[in-house]
Amino acid sequence: NGKYQDIELTREPDGVLKGYSEILGISLAWDNGFPRLYDNASGMYVENYKESVAGQRAEKERADAAETQRDAEKERADAAETRVISVEAQRDMAELQLESEVRAREAAESEIRRLRELIRRMESR
Repeated sequence: NGKYQDIELTREPDGVLKGYSEILGISLAWDNGFPRLYDNASGMYVENYKESVAGQRAEKERADAAETQRDAEKERADAAETRVISVEAQRDMAELQLESEVRAREAAESEIRRLRELIRRMESR
């Protein structure tokens, strides 16, 4: 009714002074020199500015750490992909070299056959 009403304060087992305001529907508390609001329905303190900033800072640190981890995982994946590409390129080069050596061996064997045939003809004359 527009008049100040005293709130009865009690000391909680944890040492916090607390008084319930029927008008506000919450308890006002004095916790280690800081005013706090306590929601009786949830049984939890309402987050204050200091806790909010600390929570935001912690969340940013978690987000930054997660981003750093994602970046590191992407770098590892990129490095692995680069190694795969390098190994595939080495395999392709080895296959080309093998094909070249097979063709050279076949050409050499063909030349040996031709020369043997030539020697055989010369001996039979």
